[in-house]
Amino acid sequence: MSYWVKHFADSTHEVGKDDDIRQGKASWSRGRLKGITAATLGYAGTVVVVPGTNIWQKDKYGAAFNLPPSRISRSLGVMIQEQDVGKNLFLRQMGNDVYHIKITDQAVIGTPTVVEPEHVGQWAVVTIQRNGNPKFTIEDRYRV
Repeated sequence: MSYWVKHFADSTHEVGKDDDIRQGKASWSRGRLKGITAATLGYAGTVVVVPGTNIWQKDKYGAAFNLPPSRISRSLGVMIQEQDVGKNLFLRQMGNDVYHIKITDQAVIGTPTVVEPEHVGQWAVVTIQRNGNPKFTIEDRYRV
């Protein structure tokens, strides 16, 4: 079972489990969008946590001939803001199959992306594939 959780500034949260989404009881886009401070996404045994105020979640589906569509990935993206320029942006593994997008002005081991002025308005996106592997990208048109 996969899910997402929106965390809000007033300490409340909104959960979207697969069954609730299928039954129309939960929807990212039709749910509460103001006051988000972070989001969590669980899919294929992997959990991703994304901090920020402008976060979007989406799924990608694929279909083979004569078969119904099936989900092939889930992703969370956070819009890069002006205050992020000059900071290090990276996907940090916090434990077994738990990842967190980090934007920090502290030194980072590895090869982070340094946020440049042209990144403002773009999206830092973590996509979890069906096999549970997370992929980190910077995208221009994530939320369309």
